[in-house]
Amino acid sequence: MRDEAFQEFKTRYLHHLQHREKDNGEALRLHDQRTRELEKKISNLMDAIENGQHSNVIVECLNSYEQELKTLQATRDQLVPTPITLPDDMPSLYRRHIDNLVATLTDEGVLAERAMSFTN
Repeated sequence: MRDEAFQEFKTRYLHHLQHREKDNGEALRLHDQRTRELEKKISNLMDAIENGQHSNVIVECLNSYEQELKTLQATRDQLVPTPITLPDDMPSLYRRHIDNLVATLTDEGVLAERAMSFTN
């Protein structure tokens, strides 16, 4: 892989990653917004209970919101994108991979095995 081709690939790939991170960032923003909404609802229900407005419906609703909040909190880490970095010596890594592939495919044992498979 030529250095110019690698630089073009790297530029395009990083551009693609930026768009993907933007989409992931939006999903994370919506997730956090939903978490804040649930925390506010839980707080309001707790205030209602403290003020004497206690009923089974309120307790059930509170339990439901708390369960949903726990689920959201548990899944937040999955929405945080993990950074992907490309090695600086990628062209040389690619070249070594190709050289290894060529050496393997031109090995006498591999050639003989392939020849035998064509004759059968």
